[in-house]
Amino acid sequence: ADVTVTAWIEGGPLRPGGGATLRARVTLAGSLYVSAPLASVTAASDLPVEASGFVASAPESALLPFEDAPKAIYRKSFELTAELRALPGAAPGSRGRVRLSVRYQACDERSCRPFADLSVDVPVEIAP
Repeated sequence: ADVTVTAWIEGGPLRPGGGATLRARVTLAGSLYVSAPLASVTAASDLPVEASGFVASAPESALLPFEDAPKAIYRKSFELTAELRALPGAAPGSRGRVRLSVRYQACDERSCRPFADLSVDVPVEIAP
């Protein structure tokens, strides 16, 4: 695949009413890049868990052959982080997943591809 994403949770398992950090690394093959900011980043869970405050690592500024001015882009890889919180009432000991979805447009030095969506499931557990 030309674009891949891996994701994990730091600071888990979650405690009801408590939080952790959802982290992801998006990796781009070859000379591909994506424009910043991303088209969208969302997370959904089958447990009473919510993700908020998505932040992407700092993009680079590059003058591309078909642009008149420098553009903010990501090359090779970049990271995303968000605060993950178990909502009050989350059942202790329950296990599920958080699905992280990223919408982006990959380009190279000649052209851009159609927008694409990439999702990854991350196991999540509410502490007993």
